[in-house]
Amino acid sequence: MKNFLKMIDRKVPLIYFFLSLIEMILLLFYIYDGTKIVIYLTILNLIFIYLWGVSQYKIKIDKNKINIISSIMNDVDQINIYIVDLQMNYLALSKSGIKFMQHYFNATPKVGQNISTILSHENYLETRKNFLNAIYHGLTSQVDHFKEGELEFHTLNFYTPLYDKKQKPYALLIHTIDISDDIIQQQKSYKLIYTDPLTGLYNRRKLTEYFEEVVKKSEKEKEFAFLLLDLDDFKQVNDQLGHISGDKLIINFSSLLTKYFSETGIICRMGGDEFCLITDYTDTGNDVFLKKIEMLESEFFPNKISYGTVKISHPITEGFDHFYKEADSKMYQMKSNNKEVANNPKQKKHS
Repeated sequence: MKNFLKMIDRKVPLIYFFLSLIEMILLLFYIYDGTKIVIYLTILNLIFIYLWGVSQYKIKIDKNKINIISSIMNDVDQINIYIVDLQMNYLALSKSGIKFMQHYFNATPKVGQNISTILSHENYLETRKNFLNAIYHGLTSQVDHFKEGELEFHTLNFYTPLYDKKQKPYALLIHTIDISDDIIQQQKSYKLIYTDPLTGLYNRRKLTEYFEEVVKKSEKEKEFAFLLLDLDDFKQVNDQLGHISGDKLIINFSSLLTKYFSETGIICRMGGDEFCLITDYTDTGNDVFLKKIEMLESEFFPNKISYGTVKISHPITEGFDHFYKEADSKMYQMKSNNKEVANNPKQKKHS
């Protein structure tokens, strides 16, 4: 019976057409010879009545399905669910989903409303891209980052296509999970693991990972410069002026490094008064690099710095510590030269 109803449901429009055609022919016969034709017309009308009943039964089943889906959506309080059509108009929304939109977007979405009327243009385009990706490739998950005014939040979205009997997508179910707290906690953990608490610069752990993941895996023609810097006579600052003054000097120098080198590489504080920078070699192999160092030293005056630079080229067979030791050796050679000049004014004049 179930299979028969499915067959009837697929063929009803065609059957109606042929039955109507037959009835027209029988009526023409009835006009000229109305004997047994009445019996055939009666049978034909009974078939019409039967098919009409089947179609109404099917409509009732479809209405029941819609009512069941609506009931489920209304009862969902803890899950943000939205169903949208192919034009991204809302077909159904859970209570929790509506509350979520009210909280973060200051809007109350309604059935029939288009998503574009709620999201900003940038967020709408991103959502549209995820929407199409799910339509063409199936179930898709995506972490989305939103910023509405001063409010910033993060969501994990699952995009699930809904298919008709012919396996063609006609709508999309979007399941949204608010992961803002998780992202904030993740950012805090990242900051604790990879940044220096005093300056906000990266720490040695991050620098060594950068060396392994970026420098070593870079294109073969790419070259880098490993730059190690140190503040001259920093211990005297701490001893004579106190550690608070020393911290301020460290923070000031960090700001200058960020000002002149943040766009071309990664900067980190190795510890104490020692800093390290990995940048493109083109910046160190020409006058641009020297000009940046001169401007930094000028702003940092009367405090002085020493530094050592090492070129990194492919094939990179050595590890981070190898280049660190080379740069450290050159830096202390410069520091030693600076002290000799400071202690020997005649040498300073001749230099």
